[in-house]
Amino acid sequence: MDTKLILNELLEELEQTPEQIQYQILDFVRFLKHQRHQEELELQEDLEDARAALADAKEHGTIPWETVKAELGLPQ
Repeated sequence: MDTKLILNELLEELEQTPEQIQYQILDFVRFLKHQRHQEELELQEDLEDARAALADAKEHGTIPWETVKAELGLPQ
């Protein structure tokens, strides 16, 4: 849906909505924006962590899966 269409529809609905509910809607929109921002920050942190882990593995190597299984006592 086009952003202008959404905004127009929202405005039409808000004009018919009691003021108290409008404040609740505004609070909810702010909550959703904050939540989205937090999720984006977490995704960015995860991406940075993954890049650091890949760089570390490239520099120092990794442990073969067979070695990990043996150390954990898993069947070979």
